[in-house]
Amino acid sequence: MNIHFRKENKVRAIVLSYDANHLFVDNLLCKMQKLWPESGLIFRIPYNKVRPTYLATKYNGLELEFIQTPSTIKETVLSLIADLHDTDWVYWCIDDKFPFDINHRKAQQTLNWVRQEEDETICGVSFAKVRVLEKLKKSSSLDKDSILHIKGNIKLIRRESFANVFWMPQFFRTKIIRKVFNSFPDNDFEAKLMDAYLKEVKMDPSFMFYVTEKNYIVLGESATRGIGTQCLKRSMKECGISNYSNKTFSNKHMIIGHMHTFRYYKIKTWSIVLNFKKFCRNALQK
Repeated sequence: MNIHFRKENKVRAIVLSYDANHLFVDNLLCKMQKLWPESGLIFRIPYNKVRPTYLATKYNGLELEFIQTPSTIKETVLSLIADLHDTDWVYWCIDDKFPFDINHRKAQQTLNWVRQEEDETICGVSFAKVRVLEKLKKSSSLDKDSILHIKGNIKLIRRESFANVFWMPQFFRTKIIRKVFNSFPDNDFEAKLMDAYLKEVKMDPSFMFYVTEKNYIVLGESATRGIGTQCLKRSMKECGISNYSNKTFSNKHMIIGHMHTFRYYKIKTWSIVLNFKKFCRNALQK
C-alpha cells in the first residue's frame, strides 16, 4: 500500500477512542471548545462502524476529521497517523482524560513554539506537569539542552523519558507514537497491559522530551476500567450532555494536577465535599 505522508504546519489532535466511548469524546470536545477555542487543533477521531457526524454538527467551532479504523487499539492508533510524516507534531489526547481547566494562553504559546520548532531531536513537549513530573526540578547541569526558554516566559525542563505520563495530553512527533504502537503485539490485548508494553519500548537516545516548569492544565479522568467517574458525570452536566451511551458510573472522582485558579479551587472543593459525604456514609454503615 502506498501511503502519502503529508508535511504541513497544522497540528492534529490524535484522539484514542472507539465507538462505545464516543460519549467521552463528546465531553472532551466540549471542554476543549470552552477552555481552548483558539488552539486551531484538528481533532482526528476514530470510529469502527458508526461515524459520529453529530459531533461535527455540535462542535462547529472545532475542526474534526473522522477516520474509520479496525477495532484493535494498535491498529486504531496506526490508522490515525498513517498519512502523517514522522516529524509532524501531534497533540496526543486519549478519550479518558479531559481538561477541567487550562491556562489557554500558555498552552497556545507552547503550541506555537512546537509548530515552529525545527530541531527534529526535540520529540515531546508537555504543559501537563502532573504526577511524577511534578517533582521534576530545574537541572543543575550546565547542559544547554536541559532547559529551554520560549516565548511567553515559559521554561521547558528536559525530562528523562517519553514514557513518563505517556497517557497524559501532550505534543509528540508522530514518530514517537508510531514507534510505540508498532512495538505493541499484533494480537488484540487489554488496555491495562499497555503500561507493561510501554516499558519495553526503546527510543533513540538523541531524542529529547520536555515539560513546562509550571503546570498549565487540570485534568479529570473520564473512567477507570471502562466505568465512568463522578468527574465525567459532573462535566457532562456542565456541558449539557445526556448519558446516551448508558454508561455506568462509580463513586470515584479523579482530578489530576493543580493550578491557582478559581476553576481549580471550585472543582477541588467539590471533590472534598464528595469525600466527606463518602466518609459519613461509611461511618453510618459501621
